[in-house]
Amino acid sequence: RSTDGGKTWTHMGLSGTERISRILVHPRNSNIVLVGALGHAFGPHPDRGVYLTTDGGKTWQKTLYIDPSHGVADLDIDPANPNIVYAAMWRFERKPWTFTSGSEDGGIFRSVDGGATWKKLTGGLPKLMGRAGVKVAPSRPQTVYVIAESKEGSLFRSDNGGDTFVKVTENADIVMRGFYFTDLRVDPQNAERLYALAYTVQLSIDGGKTWKDTAAEVHPDIRALWIDPTNPDALWLGCDGGVAS
Repeated sequence: RSTDGGKTWTHMGLSGTERISRILVHPRNSNIVLVGALGHAFGPHPDRGVYLTTDGGKTWQKTLYIDPSHGVADLDIDPANPNIVYAAMWRFERKPWTFTSGSEDGGIFRSVDGGATWKKLTGGLPKLMGRAGVKVAPSRPQTVYVIAESKEGSLFRSDNGGDTFVKVTENADIVMRGFYFTDLRVDPQNAERLYALAYTVQLSIDGGKTWKDTAAEVHPDIRALWIDPTNPDALWLGCDGGVAS
C-alpha cells in the first residue's frame, strides 16, 4: 500500500497467495479492499479465494473459498452500490506439459454485503465453466457480463444484476485460449460497447452479439486495458509487446 502517490510502499500481507488477479478498492472508503487471490499455478494451495480488509490492509479475512484448487479469476464491483460484488472462481492447475481448467464447483458468485458473504449465481450460466471474467457496466450496473471458457458459449449477459443470464454469443475468438485470456472491459459510458482481451482486442458495439478485430497493429496477447472514464475514446492497452494507446 502507498499513501504518498506511489513514492513509497508498505507490505500489507497475503504473501502466500503468490498470484493476485484483481484488487478492488471501495469507491467511498479506501480502507475497504477486496483482493482476488488466484494462488499458486502448479499445484493445490490453501491461500486462494477472496480476501477482505476493512482497516486498510492491517488485517484480512478470507470470505470466499471453495478448496485448494479453486482461485479467483476476476472480481468486479457495482459502482452505484458497492455492497454488490461479483467474483469468478476457477479451478486450475498448470503443468509443463498440460493444464487443467474448469469444474462445476467454480463459476460466478455474488455478494450483497460488500464481500462478507457470497452466493453462487446459476441462472442461465453453464454448470461446467473454466476461466471466466465478470464485468459490471458502469453506466448501467444492472447489466453484468460474464465472458467464459465454456462449451456452452463464450459470453453471457444479465440485465437484472446477475439474477438470470442469457447467452449472447458462442464466438470463440473473444476467448481464444481460455486459460491465458478470458477477460473483458465495458465502456464506462456505453453498456453496449465491449472489449474482449484475448490474442487480439475484439470490439463489440451491440452488447456482444457481433465482434471485430481492432488494434491489429498492436503486438498480440492482450493483458490489460484501461479506459478513461471521462473520455472513453482514450484507451491504454498492455500486451506482450509493451504498452499502446
